[in-house]
Amino acid sequence: WVPSRFVADSLASATTKPVRIIPHAVFAAAEDKRAARQQFGIPQDSFVFLNIFATGSFVSRKNPEAVVRAFLDAFPEASPNGPLLVMKFHFTPDQMKSLRELRKLAEDRRIILLDTVFPPSKMAALMCAADAFVSLHRSEGFGLNIAEAMATGKLAIATNFSGNTDYM
Repeated sequence: WVPSRFVADSLASATTKPVRIIPHAVFAAAEDKRAARQQFGIPQDSFVFLNIFATGSFVSRKNPEAVVRAFLDAFPEASPNGPLLVMKFHFTPDQMKSLRELRKLAEDRRIILLDTVFPPSKMAALMCAADAFVSLHRSEGFGLNIAEAMATGKLAIATNFSGNTDYM
């Protein structure tokens, strides 16, 4: 059982057994946006882009640098009540070089880096605090964060490649 056509196609040549696509169950967060923003200290009147990634495999696969560059290219000038980019992640000790590079690239007061592990309730609140979700990944087996953002009613901007193309 695999979550997407992308994974099924990747495995089909490696086995003679049937490969069945069983997508992940996706649940919509139902937090109050205003209260969620207050919890994270996010201004109420800014448009907020959210990117969430874990570094359990390869940081380059999640491509957070592209998200930062795209944000800075789209919004080169800071403005009062202008858009913000919130990036939620957690790095493992062996990826500290990538973390330093990301922090350097994201040295802009409009970019908020949250390097921590949150319980599910706090993750739901963070999702509800955003206006749009951005994933410029190089590969996703399914793209659960993208699907959860969409289920919550958020705009989703994502790479047209891999598992997320099943539902986007």
